[in-house]
Amino acid sequence: MKNTVSIFISNHVKTFVSDQLDFLTYSLNNNGIDCVQSEELRKDVPNILIENFTMHDVTAIEKFKKKYNDVDLFCVITEHFEVSDGGLLLNDEPFDSPRSYIPNLYERFINFFRLSTSFSGLIVLNNSPDKQKIQEILPTHKIFSFDGFPVPSCITKPLADSIKKEYDLCFFGTPTNHRLAIIKELKQAFNIYSDFGVTPKDRDKIIKQSHFNINIAQSESWINISPMRVFSSSKLGVWTINLSSVLKHNLPGVIDMQLPELIKNGLPTQTTISNFPDYDDTKYKNNVPSLDGFDLWIT
Repeated sequence: MKNTVSIFISNHVKTFVSDQLDFLTYSLNNNGIDCVQSEELRKDVPNILIENFTMHDVTAIEKFKKKYNDVDLFCVITEHFEVSDGGLLLNDEPFDSPRSYIPNLYERFINFFRLSTSFSGLIVLNNSPDKQKIQEILPTHKIFSFDGFPVPSCITKPLADSIKKEYDLCFFGTPTNHRLAIIKELKQAFNIYSDFGVTPKDRDKIIKQSHFNINIAQSESWINISPMRVFSSSKLGVWTINLSSVLKHNLPGVIDMQLPELIKNGLPTQTTISNFPDYDDTKYKNNVPSLDGFDLWIT
């Protein structure tokens, strides 16, 4: 009989964590682990929670753990935090910085740390946030990195020059000032679809109707790519154009470009993607995601 885990979802609007839910399901299922989604914490199987806790959530989780102390709770960390020479950074900015993106980040951080002793382990998705940096802050916690997802198969097929699609580019994400400025420039050169808060089904339809999905950082100072944005298109066979020269990643299915380069040269073609120096087809084809020992932990 397969192991089973339950993914606790009641502390989120499901649409906004659909990629995390899909990625967790994909990773667990490909390693022989069944998973279900639940609005309640379950006492009969291990539970995976996704960070974003209010005080109401904190109280409920602490009450559950007090009653069922032997039930394993694992938490997926979604935001970046690390210690630097200048102190604690949250999403690459000083801890006490004003927040326009995720205004309640301070509250989320405090609530996560209050609950951290309730968790049997922590999970990062494709090493985002950085496992090592989290480990430096929480040295006694077991941290698992779920890594790996499909590379778009269109590497072997003609791309923008010969396939007609509805859109050149698509983008889905919170409309920050930085993102809106870049999208405005892109619209002068490309047919681009951009929106926020669409259903996963509608978003998938648009991605499949687009030559490329694009990743745009939340701000100019943001230095981390979104693996879940890449996964959302890779699982549909569509490449992601990462519009930055500074965003850190080692993800397959991604083409790094700067905005002037994309506008000047147009959409990448099969040839330019094949020549992408960091692409390794043999490494990622039919890739079974690694759970970093999580599968052994719950056996």
